[in-house]
Amino acid sequence: MNDRQQDLDRQLSRLEYLVQSSLEKKGATSGTLNLRYPQQPLPQRSNEHQAKQTWISRDPDPVDDTTPVNGSFKFLSRYSDKTANGNISNRFSGDIFPSPSQVFLLWEVFKENVAPVVPIIHKPSFEAYLMEMAATPEKMDLNRKALLLVVFLSTVISMTDEECVRDLDDTRPQLLTTYKEAITSIFSRMRVLETRNLTLLQAFVLYLSCTRKYLEETSYVWAMTTVALRLARNMNLHRDGASIGMDPFETEMRRRIWWHICFLDVQCSEHQGTESDVLDMCFDTHLPSNVNDDDIMPRAAQPIKEQMAVTEMTYAIVRYEAILEVRRMRESMNTSQQYLPVSDIGYCEGKWRQAVQNLSQRLWVGYVSHCDPTNPTNQLYIGLARVVPKMAFIIHQPIMRSIPVQTDALDWNFSSAVEALEFCRFLDYSPETIKWKWHFRQSSGRCYILTLLLAELCVRPPCPLVERAWLAIRSAYKEWAMVASVNEMTAISKLMQRALSLRGPQ
Repeated sequence: MNDRQQDLDRQLSRLEYLVQSSLEKKGATSGTLNLRYPQQPLPQRSNEHQAKQTWISRDPDPVDDTTPVNGSFKFLSRYSDKTANGNISNRFSGDIFPSPSQVFLLWEVFKENVAPVVPIIHKPSFEAYLMEMAATPEKMDLNRKALLLVVFLSTVISMTDEECVRDLDDTRPQLLTTYKEAITSIFSRMRVLETRNLTLLQAFVLYLSCTRKYLEETSYVWAMTTVALRLARNMNLHRDGASIGMDPFETEMRRRIWWHICFLDVQCSEHQGTESDVLDMCFDTHLPSNVNDDDIMPRAAQPIKEQMAVTEMTYAIVRYEAILEVRRMRESMNTSQQYLPVSDIGYCEGKWRQAVQNLSQRLWVGYVSHCDPTNPTNQLYIGLARVVPKMAFIIHQPIMRSIPVQTDALDWNFSSAVEALEFCRFLDYSPETIKWKWHFRQSSGRCYILTLLLAELCVRPPCPLVERAWLAIRSAYKEWAMVASVNEMTAISKLMQRALSLRGPQ
């Protein structure tokens, strides 16, 4: 038995003794508590692999052995106190990190590939922490260690297999497995489902955001997002920091985390076909400020001054603005229902069309009216301001032919879906956004668009817009089918076959 197994055995004995003593004090039935499972040898790493990964933290911040075990936690989450082979999760008490040069390479890739689409980390602050950690890794706090490992994991998710082998000297699946096991181990030890630590919540939200459709099923992320939402409310993130006396920097970071949780909840709910919790939830947290990370610093006393320009936060804020407009529209519709019957489709459709126009106008004036349209980066934001409002309308207020509706509404819906599909293909292959392709593949809105277009193509006569729709669908169908779920593609493939049979040979 090697030293690690002996240490693990001692910790198991200590844990059994503490839990047994606690049960006896509470008058539980007597009996011998056995936390042990058939022992399996720990996987041995090759000397070459050990030489590559030399930056090791020796668990400077151990969990207090006197802390009682929370039994319910094990049943609420996959972040169990036992790993897959039955051993207590101290297997990862000394998390193995990449070499210092690889750490900073991962960080640079994170800033390009992940931070713009999941903007919940203040990069200058985290960079200063990386410098400090490189100098004294033994002093690493476990909450920050969790966040650092999730940063590594999300970065690897955004990289290709070839990039991982070239830059990190390991395969992408192996890296994902290693980091996921280490992260879930720390989440278990730090009791992430009960946390009131903002750094650990950041790590949890970043993990859920990046692993959906890659390492975790969307249904699981959907359920855990509800947990993250409750944790955030428990920390009062649903209250704007400015209204409860917090400094500008902390207020801004709380806004970013809260609104990204809202976005994640809406995305997962769309995929599950359920109502989003945040759309009807009462909160007063303002949208994040349209600023770059370098414009805000910890302990700054002056209020944050927003920029009238495209910033690092613009992409995220455009999506949050769509959620805010949908919330406002739902509140308006709920209020109006006491005066008008729900069956008044024309009234509802008119209200939603007005909401789309209001959102488009707000995005144009607030974010992109000053953009140079010839700049490739600015073309992205101009397209977002035009397409995002229409996609929000299509997803949250679909117009179906099974109810009486005017032809111009159906035509507007169809043309908006075609435009949205074309814009999605632009995002997939534009040099400015191809680095975020991993993120775009998580969107459930793409399946909504395909479904709507194929259903319409089954009943629409030939016309230039129909041909334009077929061109966009053919370019996206096979690629999107590779990342869609089985249930999504079962329905979409049937619609595709029917639409092709009706279209005839071309």
